[in-house]
Amino acid sequence: MLDQLKSYGLKITTDEFHPITPVGERKMVNLTAELPGESSDVIIISSHYDSKLVKDFKFVGANGPGSSAGELLELARVMAANKTKPKLTYWFVFFDGEEAICFDWEECYNRNLGDLNKLLPDKTYGSRRYVAQLIENQDLKHVRAMILFDLMGYKNLRLGRDDMSTSWLVDTVWQTARQLGYGSIFVDAREGVGGDDHEPFLRAGIDSLDIIQLSTYEYWHTKDDTLDKISAKSLKIVGDVMMASLPKIEERIQNHSR
Repeated sequence: MLDQLKSYGLKITTDEFHPITPVGERKMVNLTAELPGESSDVIIISSHYDSKLVKDFKFVGANGPGSSAGELLELARVMAANKTKPKLTYWFVFFDGEEAICFDWEECYNRNLGDLNKLLPDKTYGSRRYVAQLIENQDLKHVRAMILFDLMGYKNLRLGRDDMSTSWLVDTVWQTARQLGYGSIFVDAREGVGGDDHEPFLRAGIDSLDIIQLSTYEYWHTKDDTLDKISAKSLKIVGDVMMASLPKIEERIQNHSR
């Protein structure tokens, strides 16, 4: 990922951290590639890149996280190649530690060594760290929207509206998808994720959107989440919809900044 992003001419920042997990301290690294815009206001487009730790069988994770990490790399390449400077600055963020160390998200909680009475979730290590760093560095005010890719490469693609996501972002992307003829893929059905890497951003007051197919992807965290489930057409559809949506998202943000 580093080699690819550097070849696009993007500025790369890495953040190594060592959270305490149910299996002890683990090294994790968040990765950010920056595409400067006319404004210092930022839109984050993101994915996690860590794969599920599974002891009982060989887990590939072609859709989760392979498809979303690949989508983000390609989107970064296309946008960096555009000779026109974007109106807003873009951060392409690859989170580590989204997956729980234990098999189920709610199976384990962690004790924060700084406060033995505080229980922390065994998931979203990287995104929680990222938001904490934004707050610490006083950069939170610059981040105007966060878009998350997760489980969106399935050959039978069907993307419902995540019920945690910010309404105007969902409406903008789903309306754009209908205009492009993809209304049968970006459907007006509820998608209940129950938390993902966008959750820490939402809690921090940042408008956020999760593009994910969870409830109708039967191979999630199974040994059959393999490359044959992935479709280049599905990846292109999501990329095309996002590229057509971003100018509308930029306009909304700029109008609300005046």
